[in-house]
Amino acid sequence: MAAQKKRLLIVNADDCNLTPGVTEAILDCHECGIVSSTTVLINMPADPGALKEVAGAKRLGVGLHLNITFGPPVSSAEEIPSLVSANGEFIREFKNQDAALPLAGHLELEWQRQIDKFKNLFRRNPTHLDTHHQLHDRLFYYEALIRIAEKNRLPVRRSALTVKGPRSSSLPGPLPDAATQTLLGFLNPEKHWTRQGLREALEHLQPGITEVMCHPGRNDPQLRKLSSFQDGREKEWEIFRSREWKNVLARSGIELTHYGLCYNFQQTGKA
Repeated sequence: MAAQKKRLLIVNADDCNLTPGVTEAILDCHECGIVSSTTVLINMPADPGALKEVAGAKRLGVGLHLNITFGPPVSSAEEIPSLVSANGEFIREFKNQDAALPLAGHLELEWQRQIDKFKNLFRRNPTHLDTHHQLHDRLFYYEALIRIAEKNRLPVRRSALTVKGPRSSSLPGPLPDAATQTLLGFLNPEKHWTRQGLREALEHLQPGITEVMCHPGRNDPQLRKLSSFQDGREKEWEIFRSREWKNVLARSGIELTHYGLCYNFQQTGKA
């Protein structure tokens, strides 16, 4: 099959390290099913044993879920005052379209600190970058993400901006090419993958690199305190852990991969 005709699939599970149950479900979907990639919330408290298990999953691409909408920052609150509320944690309203924007310098400092923490914990670079709540679908965050990604030589998840094309940008030249041709998934907590929806998506997969974004998770007590997206995570856990999808991919000639295998970036390094 010619390279341009190949259908490559990245199945990325967001929110690794949100809670122990979420991390457990992601690892289960990798071992049993077709999750080939995940992105870690590095600012959240972590069980060293769980992160060691994630790092030790040799076929799993591990990227970074850059976050400024939930939990504590990696930087000190005094360094990034426009990102944090009075309690010293991130301002959750940043996820809303009409929220006031933080200072770009504070944003990029915090995101760089998250990259550095990832490298210190995993002893390698993340395979790619994306953002919690897909903030980089908005131009301000997209530009900051591209600056950070180019500085660290890392690919990024596709943004709606690379599809629609913003009318103006402070970035020099055209916007960078998207790392994938297609992004499929749901950001609304009221929506989630179904077996039929995933089957149809795989049946109609186009040539090139497609990312399927998913959010499997066990609905543990911590998740019930932290997130409104609960039952949908349980359902996606059941769906994406199923061994049936490996047979579907094999019959369809779809190659399962992750960002670290698709892009020739150095994957070792220390902060």
